[in-house]
Amino acid sequence: MIHEYLEYPTKEQWIDIEEHSKINHLYLDIKRPEITDFFALFTEHELASWVRLFNNRLGQSRTSYIFFMHYYNKGIPDKEWYISPGRRDNQFSISLTLRKMKQLIIK
Repeated sequence: MIHEYLEYPTKEQWIDIEEHSKINHLYLDIKRPEITDFFALFTEHELASWVRLFNNRLGQSRTSYIFFMHYYNKGIPDKEWYISPGRRDNQFSISLTLRKMKQLIIK
C-alpha cells in the first residue's frame, strides 16, 4: 500500500539533495527605493510584503522539490493505478515518467 512508501527524508538526505541542485539559489532580492516622503513609506512596505510572499512561495517550491527528488531516488514503482477485481480500494502506483521530470527541473 501507499503508506509503505511514505517517509520523511533524513537531514543528510535533505542536505545532499539541496547541494546537488540549483533550486537553493532561487531567491528574489530587490534594491529598495529611497524613502523620500510619507507615501513612499507605504509603497516600500507594500513592495517588501510582496517580495516576502514570493520568497515564501519559493521556499515551498524548494521543499516540494526535495520531497520529489527523495521519492525519485528511492525508486517508487512506476505502474498505473488500478482497481483489483473483488476489492474496493485502489492499488498504489505512479504514472509519471520521473526521469523526464527530473531532466526538466534540473535544466
